[in-house]
Amino acid sequence: MRRNSSAAEDSRESSQSQTLHIKAGDVYDLYLSKPDEAVHEYRSAVAADPHTDAAFETQIRVIDALGNPVSPVAFMMPERVAKTPADQRITEIVGSGPFVYSKDDHRTGDRMILKKFAGYVPRSEPADFLAGGKRVNLDTLEIRVIPDGSTAASALQTGEVDFMQYAPFDLLPVL
Repeated sequence: MRRNSSAAEDSRESSQSQTLHIKAGDVYDLYLSKPDEAVHEYRSAVAADPHTDAAFETQIRVIDALGNPVSPVAFMMPERVAKTPADQRITEIVGSGPFVYSKDDHRTGDRMILKKFAGYVPRSEPADFLAGGKRVNLDTLEIRVIPDGSTAASALQTGEVDFMQYAPFDLLPVL
């Protein structure tokens, strides 16, 4: 549920905020200035190293810049959050679609709890990887921090956890 902002304002501010962080920022700027143009066409994007001022030009599709599933991701944020200066960390956790962040259950460096958002309405089409309607079949999602790869792999093997994001390559054969 949105408060004190519209989806268009959130989207515009989020995209403008990300142009300062993502090398595809020039593509975001182009999309914001000409949103009716085809997003599947390739555009030039200038990538610059902030430490050396070295720059190079690359080709990227607007759709790839907006729909990037890996870091850095083009997150849509409330306008007030997107207006956070580029040199400051975002400290407010809002939630993510079908889940709501539980600040009371968060233990930094240990775990984060996301609870099912009862007011979430998924899109009608079937889920297809990162697109489509997402139906939530859990009441709570617990994201645990297990810094040691061997300990995390052991937790996966014993059923203590159900998923491991980055498994050590040397342990893949036993997992």
